[in-house]
Amino acid sequence: MRAELRPLIFGLVLALSVAVLFRLAGHLFFFEGRASANAQALAGATAGLGIGWLVGRHCCGLRGVLLAALPGLLLMAAITSHFGLAFPAIDPKLDKGFGGLMLWFHGFLLMGGLFGARHRPVAA
Repeated sequence: MRAELRPLIFGLVLALSVAVLFRLAGHLFFFEGRASANAQALAGATAGLGIGWLVGRHCCGLRGVLLAALPGLLLMAAITSHFGLAFPAIDPKLDKGFGGLMLWFHGFLLMGGLFGARHRPVAA
């Protein structure tokens, strides 16, 4: 398998997993209030940073993280624009919050990949 396909497939699987998770349990995720928004932002940042760091350090380097982030960015943009159809159990007014959270997650995914690739062990 070509080296570029592994991170692309990983990114697609990750994006589809997030979409399925929100489809099944997204109505439990969004709550009113600033504390909830801060917790969601922290969860998105931590998950993105951790996954990006792991992919960048142990798998594919920075190029791999960039390739892994692309399917998620594209899929989440499409889902955000058709939010009510994708997630009928969630209030359609939460589309902006979902889109922002996904952009936040993918930004930290890229940042984690940058740090992970920077500290990647050099093969002997």
